[in-house]
Parts: sequence; structure tokens; C-alpha cells
Amino acid sequence: MARVWHSSMGPRPGVYYKNYERRRGRPRANRPGRVQGKSVFRPFVYGSYAKPLPTDPSKRPANTAPDHTHQWTVYVRGVNDADITYWLKKVQFKLHETYTQAVRTIEAPNPFEVTETGWGEFEIGIKLFFTPESGEKPQSIYHHLKLHPFGEDREAAKERRDPVVSQLYEEIVFNEPAEVFYDILTSDAPLTGRGKGGSKGAKQRILGSRTAELPAQAIGDNPYSAHTEMKEIDRLKEARKEVEALVNEERARLDERDKELRELRAREGAIKVKSPSMLLLINRGKGMLDGYILMTTMPAQPEAEHLSSLPPLLNLLLHRTYDIYTNAYKLVL
Repeated sequence: MARVWHSSMGPRPGVYYKNYERRRGRPRANRPGRVQGKSVFRPFVYGSYAKPLPTDPSKRPANTAPDHTHQWTVYVRGVNDADITYWLKKVQFKLHETYTQAVRTIEAPNPFEVTETGWGEFEIGIKLFFTPESGEKPQSIYHHLKLHPFGEDREAAKERRDPVVSQLYEEIVFNEPAEVFYDILTSDAPLTGRGKGGSKGAKQRILGSRTAELPAQAIGDNPYSAHTEMKEIDRLKEARKEVEALVNEERARLDERDKELRELRAREGAIKVKSPSMLLLINRGKGMLDGYILMTTMPAQPEAEHLSSLPPLLNLLLHRTYDIYTNAYKLVL
């Protein structure tokens, strides 16, 4: 069913996501009918597409609630609309509980997508059911529905009423798949993809071998390709250089401040207290002065009238002595 992992690696053999591992347990040693030591991965994308509804009631979809502001579609698709039905049998979408029939199950050959209208964002549970030949259990992923623009250009996109696309790329890995399923995954049967718009009736034939490799260049609206992947890697490298430069700059600034602090302590003649009794004396003196200062600054009480009426010079002396003890206390610490 899956790759044989070392005990320290965690996930047990079986189907799992390259970026979204969930299963845990002990690896099983003997599994007859499976291709030992082999792993096959298949890429796919999942996400949502949302657009604002027209304000004119006559242009809104039929039976749309008056308070609904957007029409959205949640989907699971192959990269470049490649066929994924040879390994994926059906997809179950769990919507918010306020929707009628909150759990929607879409089976092949229908497009794995659900279209609705609404006004709020929420998390959608997506469960993938594989073909019977796989012998694999369903796997779950989650997608947060996005209705409003995000990113740096979000305000301008909101003014233009641009559609909002929130999509993620994922690779599902079949570790040591069943022999029959392995043959299906690696066969050279032609692929069937959806045509423009993804409708059931608009199908097109794509000839070639089943492959999990990214295309060399982006095709249509699909942003995933080897070229864009290399551009993303270069962008991450540049960002890493910028972060390292900022870290070095901040480290130099901290070193300079530390140097200034050491020089300041040297000029001020920091007190180095080695005797515990001296430290105790400073603490006691500071505590007594804390009490005196508090009593002189509080409204006069019958038992503290003699302190609140202290001469200004003596009051200043108390505060100055308090500052000395405070500074000595800080230097000791």
C-alpha cells in the first residue's frame, strides 16, 4: 500500500499527500499483491473560484437569496485539466451546515466541483475516494473558501470586482500500490481532459502518456509548470539573501549597542558586589525608601502627616537617595 518507512519517519505505508501527510502508525511488513519498493505520485489542484454577484436582481442566478453577495465554485482538478478519474473515483465536499444538503458527492465522469452562492467565507472539507483497484482508504484535505480579494492589490481588485481564485497544488503519493493499480497508474492509455469551461459536454481528447511531470511552460490559465517552478525557486533565493542581509545588519546594530553599553558602564564605574551582605543591604535600603516615597506622595493620612509635611530639601534628599539605591540595585543585577 505504501512506502516502507523507518520507525523514526512517522507515516505508515499507504496513500498520503506529499505536502499534507496525515496518517500515522507502524509499517506493515508483508503485503501480498503490492509492488514492493515502488512509489507513484500524481499531481492535482484544489481550490475555489468566486465572483461578485450583480446588484441588479434580474441578472442574478435564479433562486438566489437576496443577502448572497458572491457565486463560488469549489473544485478538485488535474494539472492543466488532465484526467484524474483513472485514480480518483469521487470527491465529497462538506459545505457549511447552513446550506441545504451540506454534504455533496460528485462521481466521475462529472467534474469534481460544486457551485453555490453565499455571503461568507468558511472551511470546506474535501474527501477523496480512489478507484476500487487502488484498495486505498479515502483521504481528506481542507480548503478555506475565499470570496474577497487578498494580497497587495486587493483594494484595486475589489474596485474592479475581479474574480477571486484561491488554488493550491498538491501531489498525492501511492506507496507500494496494488499491482493492478500500479499498472493503471503507469499505463500509456490516452488521457481525457475537460475542455474550456470544464462542462461535462465540452470534452477534448489529449493524446500521450500518463505522466506526473509538470509541463515545461504554463498552459492557458494554469500557472504550474517547470518554468514557473524555477522562477519561484529563484524568487525564494533572492528573498533568502535579503533576509540574511537584514539579519546581518541587525546583528551589527546589536553589537554596536552592546559596545556602547559596555563603555557606559565603564565610565559610570559599575558597582560589582561580591558580598551577599552588601546586596542584602542595598535591597533593604531600597525597600525602606520605597515606603517613604509612597507615603510622601500619597494624600496625607493621620499617621503620616509628619512625613507629608517634610521640608522640600529633605524630600529631595530622600528621592535622590532612592535614585542612588535604584541605580546600585540595577548595576548589581
